Amino acid sequence: MRITMKLSDYRVYPVTAIDGDGNGIYTISIDGIPGATTEARENKIDEWALAAFVDISEARLQRHQIVPAAPRPKEGQRTLTVPVVTAMKVMLWSAMNERGITRAELARRLGVIPQSVVQLFSLSRKNSSVETLVRAFEAIGMTVEFTAE
Repeated sequence: MRITMKLSDYRVYPVTAIDGDGNGIYTISIDGIPGATTEARENKIDEWALAAFVDISEARLQRHQIVPAAPRPKEGQRTLTVPVVTAMKVMLWSAMNERGITRAELARRLGVIPQSVVQLFSLSRKNSSVETLVRAFEAIGMTVEFTAE
């Protein structure tokens, strides 16, 4: 069975920002991610949207839930661009869930201790490499291809 996942499906999420009271404080929600809501001033919307994405995504991973792929933004809609490594971690978790592979099983396949896999899935950790993530995808039977269009 071939499952194709595209990085772009997990990288750019539509964002809705509404200044409901007219006080310059925007309520921000990330479309397609239930519960990903925060508030910020206009000059901090992107920063706070990413923080909300990371927080809710980490909570979903801890609960063994997937993070949905991004819906298409509407014409002219503001978007959140998720860092590549963060998007790859979300994709890897989704692929593991689809295949019924646990973190412990991934650790066994990679020949590492389970704590290493726990750290791999920490979205707030910035030191995971693309190389490590590619090895993890391969360990669950997926081929990673990079294309530019």
